[in-house]
Amino acid sequence: MARQGFLYLALSMLAACAIVDNPNLSDVDKSLLEEAKTSHKIGNYAKEEEIYRQLLAEYPNNSDFSFHYAEAARLVGDEKTALEYYDKVLKAEPESIDAEEGKGLALMMAGRLDEAAKIFSDIIQKDAARWKTINALGVISALQGRIDQAMEYYDMALTITPDNPNILNNMGLSYALDGDYQNAVRALIHGAAGAGADNFKKRKIDLNLSMVYGLMGKVPEAEKILRGYLPDDKVKEYLALYAKLRSDRKAAGSYINKALAPTPAAPFQWKR
Repeated sequence: MARQGFLYLALSMLAACAIVDNPNLSDVDKSLLEEAKTSHKIGNYAKEEEIYRQLLAEYPNNSDFSFHYAEAARLVGDEKTALEYYDKVLKAEPESIDAEEGKGLALMMAGRLDEAAKIFSDIIQKDAARWKTINALGVISALQGRIDQAMEYYDMALTITPDNPNILNNMGLSYALDGDYQNAVRALIHGAAGAGADNFKKRKIDLNLSMVYGLMGKVPEAEKILRGYLPDDKVKEYLALYAKLRSDRKAAGSYINKALAPTPAAPFQWKR
């Protein structure tokens, strides 16, 4: 059941590398750098991208700035710029696994899944504990209809970071993509529990769980979750959508596909 679809980017997003010390910066530029770090933490990636663009105009050969500019560009959905600057970093630092991983995520965003998978496979040959890369391989496998292989990757990632809500969310959505709603529910409930006090992650996973309940026809369960997060008009809108998707398996698959694929509007699971 291959569902590749156009991937616009939401994964996820996975935790960005720490900004290295740049002792030669002016006080003004150091202040800009701090603002960029703050912008990243609060999810204002457009502002972060703007600041790194400004810094690169003054320090065009700074690989650290190029890397973070690529990351910000990816997170706002500009895969072309992201790929350009990841390649620039890799030209200067061919062994940068962070830049390789970022390039793979940008390729996923562009729908170039096979190219992304090759990069991710190369990465785990160098670092077998890179769970974010293994997780991404699971998503690619699921989007290409290889659910059993996807589950092997997720299980591998979970041995490295047990109860990880990002992985469990992707696992649940992958089960749902295959029509295995019972296992999807189990994985998503587990993931929501693992999110703990992270309300943003828990909300994302709970809403995915609501969708699966809706596809199963368990309307009261779906509605209960929705009412915890959305106003009445939105609850009715989503319940109507779930009813429509229940009668159209192809549309349901496309909808789940979009939830699983990394896109700027969605997935905490793609934050780096």
